[in-house]
Amino acid sequence: MDLILHPVDGSDTLSLNALYDRAVSEAVELFIISAYLTEWKPKRNIGNECEEMLFIVGIDFGITRKDACKAVLAWLPKAMKSDFLAADRISGFHTKLVIWKTRTGDCHIVLGSSNLTQAAFSTN
Repeated sequence: MDLILHPVDGSDTLSLNALYDRAVSEAVELFIISAYLTEWKPKRNIGNECEEMLFIVGIDFGITRKDACKAVLAWLPKAMKSDFLAADRISGFHTKLVIWKTRTGDCHIVLGSSNLTQAAFSTN
């Protein structure tokens, strides 16, 4: 297990941005779950080999932003738009993770305190 913090040396290989980009591009199964969504600007699109995807965001406290949700919907392939969901009946939803499986069967998880916000991808 690797502990990943924002790099101070300018390296981007293990940044949260790099890990999300890696996940969306190499996944055959992809699960993104975040308590809040205020920012969505991935550099890569979901790879053609992705067969299963689920993206869930929380709506507690009114922090999730409509523009960020629209950005996710614009980014998603047409066949996966219905896999973008809001945890609207779960009070206290505070999950933050991305899980993916590659075509070689490798499984990865990024679990931590980062919501999908500008601060998470830059300074937190």
